[in-house]
Amino acid sequence: MKPKILTTLPEYTRALFVKDAIAGVTVAMVALPLSLAIAIASGADPSTGLVTAIVAGFLISLLGGSRVQIGGPTGAFIVIVFSVIAEHGYDGLVMATPTGSTAYSASAGGPIVHPSVEALVITPLAAHSLAFRPIVLGGRAELRVRVERANSGTSLMRDGEVVRTLSAGDVVEVRPGAASGTMIADPATSYWTIVQDKLNWALPPRYRR
Repeated sequence: MKPKILTTLPEYTRALFVKDAIAGVTVAMVALPLSLAIAIASGADPSTGLVTAIVAGFLISLLGGSRVQIGGPTGAFIVIVFSVIAEHGYDGLVMATPTGSTAYSASAGGPIVHPSVEALVITPLAAHSLAFRPIVLGGRAELRVRVERANSGTSLMRDGEVVRTLSAGDVVEVRPGAASGTMIADPATSYWTIVQDKLNWALPPRYRR
């Protein structure tokens, strides 16, 4: 998937630029104070939250695959991850695409994300703080997870299979792949119908007779 900016530039007009500029200023008025507040509340330096929101918001908007998106607030929330993990720790971390959000991530309390959404879901396992909740980032986000503490069972797993064991100091980098795939869909049904049937989602309880 190409960044949307590459496909929209040939037909980009002055009128669209004015609208985007107004939208950007509006988003900045919300995202920048939010990033400062989040940084202070999570124990990080306020300047860290401000820089993170600006840089991450710019990169998400520049490299994202959607014409309509709000990268600033997403970048503002990224600062939460480091400070809460460093202070409290967690037993594990699940990172999933929207297609995989109905598996391990959902069983750990993560959100179910429609496959049409370009996103990356981060779900902590048994986080030692109620402040660290599942986070949904832009699909072009790049993450670096550093192992601060490890034991004999600390491992990197992919779809339930151990890829390798991890030691303190190891860094796991997650980034979107260059290639994209095409999924085959059944026109006779919908995604939410499948979720409902497979997960018994939003169905009434089955009482025993």
